[in-house]
Amino acid sequence: MSEIPEKPDLAVICVPAKHCSNIMEECGKLGIKAAVVITAGFKEIGPAGLEMEKD
Repeated sequence: MSEIPEKPDLAVICVPAKHCSNIMEECGKLGIKAAVVITAGFKEIGPAGLEMEKD
């Protein structure tokens, strides 16, 4: 994502939950201020998923 020529206004993230945190961090570093996250695998899978959701 860091190779795109212009900073987007919005990121649409559609990845497994385990990748969301890293992608959101990268969005923040790039100055992207809004994101829509489409995923599954957070608190509905148990304690490990809940910790990822809190992150």
